Amino acid sequence: CSNKGICDREAGTCECFPGYEGSACQRASCPSTGGQTCSGHGTCETIKQIAAADYGNIYELWDEKATMGCVCDPGYYGADCALRECKYGADPLYYDDNANIRYSNWTVVLAARTGETSLEGTYSIIFYDHFGEDWETGPLAHDSSCADIITALEDIPNDVIPDGSVRCYKFDVAADEHYDYWDDEANLEVLHRYTLMFPENPGELKEIRLNKYLDGNRPTLTTAGADNDLQMWVFADGFHGEDDDVVPDECEDVLVTFAAGTATLTSTTLSTYYQLSFPDPDVQVPLLKRCLGDANNDESFAGTENEVYDWDYGTEQNPHLVKFIEDTARTVSRVCHSVNDFARVDATHNEGWCYDDAPAGFYAPLIFHDTEEVFVVYSNAPADYDTETLFRVFTTTGYLNRVNNFAEVFTKTDDFTDLHSNILYTYNLGDTYYDSVIAAGTHLSTAEWAGNVDCETYTVDDVTTEDCLQKGDRVMFFSAEGTNKNYATNPRYHNLYTVEKIFKAYPLENTPNSDEEEPLRNRIVLDMHVNFRSPLADTATGDIEEDYSRLRAYKFYPPSSTVNYVDECSGRGICDTGSGLCQCFVGYTKDDCSVQNSAAS
Repeated sequence: CSNKGICDREAGTCECFPGYEGSACQRASCPSTGGQTCSGHGTCETIKQIAAADYGNIYELWDEKATMGCVCDPGYYGADCALRECKYGADPLYYDDNANIRYSNWTVVLAARTGETSLEGTYSIIFYDHFGEDWETGPLAHDSSCADIITALEDIPNDVIPDGSVRCYKFDVAADEHYDYWDDEANLEVLHRYTLMFPENPGELKEIRLNKYLDGNRPTLTTAGADNDLQMWVFADGFHGEDDDVVPDECEDVLVTFAAGTATLTSTTLSTYYQLSFPDPDVQVPLLKRCLGDANNDESFAGTENEVYDWDYGTEQNPHLVKFIEDTARTVSRVCHSVNDFARVDATHNEGWCYDDAPAGFYAPLIFHDTEEVFVVYSNAPADYDTETLFRVFTTTGYLNRVNNFAEVFTKTDDFTDLHSNILYTYNLGDTYYDSVIAAGTHLSTAEWAGNVDCETYTVDDVTTEDCLQKGDRVMFFSAEGTNKNYATNPRYHNLYTVEKIFKAYPLENTPNSDEEEPLRNRIVLDMHVNFRSPLADTATGDIEEDYSRLRAYKFYPPSSTVNYVDECSGRGICDTGSGLCQCFVGYTKDDCSVQNSAAS
């Protein structure tokens, strides 16, 4: 009985001790409450099953079938799934005239190979609430309007998505000259493209999904070609929900605009870039320097020792991370709630615009180049704004650290079916590549190191890597290197991803070191699909530095004290874990305590 029970010698069966079960008491049992395993609000699974359900992670230790645990239903938690979560909301004291909530914002694309554009049928949208529960809309026509999509989402029962809250914009794909994420236009035709926002569903939500199988295994949304000729993509484009504000510190009295760079930066070939401009530089530049502070958490402040404030310029290794929030008096947007919003809002913006008085902020890496005395923004977001648009700047005491300068981060680009994946690859292209752009002797060859950056199998040292990644790390992908190609390849808007899995895949062929296969073995699985495309550089190309982008992974170390503004009961009440209902503090009301009530007593 595995030493966890008593053998009944007459019957030949085991009587297991509490906490164990099985014919030989060979596995731990899941806790029970009220006579029900996992309180009736979860399933009892092995640790191997639990790992596999988490982005296909692998658990193969001795207790893979012996250790059991409860996997709770959405909205329940605890070892026995007996406790209920309460509704999540945004702290009403967090946002004000300057600080705005970042909420879920997804880009949805239906695309096909050129020549296979006769799209027919229906699909649905699967929305996930803050508990992780999935909610599915009714069928949507392949060419649905924003009004159709908004209605379907807000018709989801239980007031999961509040009425009047969803915002949508449908692109005029016929007028789009280029799809920013794919160069081979001859092989791709975007059929429909939307932006969907959920401002009244705050917090870090799982990415929405599109379902084209509304009739069992038979696809209900098809083109005239093969099934894989139709692609359905969902990705965040720089604006996604969060529970914690990790760039929370407003740089008071600092307003900036974006301007095109006017000179090639010293020691680089970068001549096409965006920089900050200041309405009152004599006052605002020193204030921004004070706000930026330490870029790498070492308090060394190299190069600025003689300045009034302790601050770093920022480097390729450790750029500053800032957040920009538009400061326009009445911001207008093309992403609106309904056809009733699609109206002329002012003398400039005709039908198809609406007001957005609380625009979300977007992230951008920032480096000060002292010779030119300019703050360079390593993002292409400024292309969406004119040179008169003012922004407030928010900084953080957290910091970005480049994981590895020699591990190229790339996406698969063999076919448009690989676009917008949540899987990235890392590879060390070896001496042939790096000797053309980096002094010899500063890295290892491919034979010695294949470019893996996971903390489990790779040892961090000063020669080959500066950091490593593991499950749960926050990470951004961009290049701060001084070439126009690298700068242009940076995502227009930066997402802050979470690593869900990082591993080395088993070889698919009998010769594991083949040129085609080996670069695809070091993999990073992310919580969201990416909004960029970065092909692996070609080692046979001569002028590699200019001809190929070189994205890198940057690990984000959050500040020691983050601002948690999306929480149970909005942080303004106590959760009754028995009923799952909020008991709001005095002065706050609504089912998630997210509304201040001056009349409350």
